[in-house]
Amino acid sequence: MRPLAAALPNITRAALGKRGFALAALLAEWEAIVGPLLAGSAAPLRLIKGRDNEGAVLELRVESAVAVELQHNEPRVIERINAHFGYNAVQRLKLRHGSVAPPPRAVPPIRRIGAAEERTLFGQLEGVEDDSLRDALAGLGRVVIGSKRP
Repeated sequence: MRPLAAALPNITRAALGKRGFALAALLAEWEAIVGPLLAGSAAPLRLIKGRDNEGAVLELRVESAVAVELQHNEPRVIERINAHFGYNAVQRLKLRHGSVAPPPRAVPPIRRIGAAEERTLFGQLEGVEDDSLRDALAGLGRVVIGSKRP
């Protein structure tokens, strides 16, 4: 058995290579590279290799409200990307306006736990002396138990 992360680059190389993503890590680590604020309003579309082979153009989908700020901060963003990879992977950015919001994920419903489950939960928390900690653990326990199917 090998971890999925070890096989992922080989699996995704063909699909990502067609879109210009020789640097699949750019997609996987985008939030860590640019930070959560920018990652929420800008997303990499493709990496276009330059003719001079010195750097590439990173095409980003950007929310309209952030485009001007991103254009102003382009040197810093490029610097962070290149520092992450350890070489001049990106020479400039190309911005495309569009929605970046991820599709909403359905949150599974959490059922109310029954009286028997509540008694069992509080029986497990008898040894916790701190009231606020016991209440927090009880709330967590209700969510965990309620998330499981009966």
